[in-house]
Amino acid sequence: MWRALLAGALLALGLAAQADCSDGRLPHETDARLKVTRVFDGDTVQLEDGRRLRLIGINTPELGHGRGPDEPVARAARDEVERLLGKGDAPLLLEYGEDTYDHYGRLLAHAFLPDGRSLQVLLLRKGLAAAVTVPPNLRHAECYFASEAAARKAKRGVWKVAALGPVKARRLPLDARGFRILRGTVTGVSRQRRATRLSLDGRVDLLIYHDERRNFTQAPEALKGRRVEVRGWLSGGKGRRPRMRLRHGNNLRVLD
Repeated sequence: MWRALLAGALLALGLAAQADCSDGRLPHETDARLKVTRVFDGDTVQLEDGRRLRLIGINTPELGHGRGPDEPVARAARDEVERLLGKGDAPLLLEYGEDTYDHYGRLLAHAFLPDGRSLQVLLLRKGLAAAVTVPPNLRHAECYFASEAAARKAKRGVWKVAALGPVKARRLPLDARGFRILRGTVTGVSRQRRATRLSLDGRVDLLIYHDERRNFTQAPEALKGRRVEVRGWLSGGKGRRPRMRLRHGNNLRVLD
């Protein structure tokens, strides 16, 4: 019995050691072991129980899926996930997020291969994804941004494609939507009923909701006149400037 327990403990430690960074290691206990039946793109797959899984903490370029052109590197990200999963015989080991589902009804989880490697970290280190933090799913966030930094320094994948960012906010088309990494100067700050609005080069509105200010180490008002890099999803309506909701300080970097 003791030998069996020791063997199990050593296996758990071995799997943890094989993960690509200390903060992204395979937890001793996972929430589920499920096979993947389909890979939609680099950050979304379908599981054997029918649910769609959206990987926490990363975003990969979008495939057109027949509705438009693929974004650069999108196919490479999908193909890498398919390669890592092999024929789909081995299950993914899932660690659920604090928020278990997103507003599209997709399962949210950190995913690990059977040998303990983090799927998110593998994609980030190859430059096939960008890190992004969406509260309250903060686990492994530092690991993901550190993994991205290695790829960014080496100019791998998305980091050698000018269209994927960082893009200068003043050059952003007014109809731009979806995930973007932007750079610019905060030219204005105004406090509204629900959020503080920062104007980025007078081209993009950045929104920090009052109940999420605690996720930032610096007060939004102190950013006026500063050059920043931000990341997140752009939205907007006809005749209105693009807007991006900033939910965590990881998604905002002061450049000077």
